[in-house]
Amino acid sequence: MKKCSKCSGKLKTVGFFRTKGWECTKCKGTFVKYRYLSYQELLADKLDKVAGQCKNSKLKCLECGTTMKLLQLGKIGLELDFCPNDYNIWFDFKEPQRFMKWFDKNAPKGWKNSDEPSTTAVMAAIYFSGS
Repeated sequence: MKKCSKCSGKLKTVGFFRTKGWECTKCKGTFVKYRYLSYQELLADKLDKVAGQCKNSKLKCLECGTTMKLLQLGKIGLELDFCPNDYNIWFDFKEPQRFMKWFDKNAPKGWKNSDEPSTTAVMAAIYFSGS
């Protein structure tokens, strides 16, 4: 695995909710590969639809090197860095917890947070923020 795209720190494999990710030992951001996430088709479909409206992130995808896109989830005050080619996601330090906090307060009844909690929260945030 390459070095952190944000700060060039070393990456280490970590447990990320019920999957795995690569956390930077310096900035504490976490890179999660799309293939490890739940709801892959829904996530890819939504990100495809919004990619053209997103500005470029300062980050590069650690898997393919493409400039990531920055999805502003304005109504909820969160941002999501994602690769427009392979849908990998970068979470800044404590960002997954912010998604989960929003999810716990705002997700409609019937949305279960069972498979992979961070992905469920991200999906809910994207769909219900109007992005």
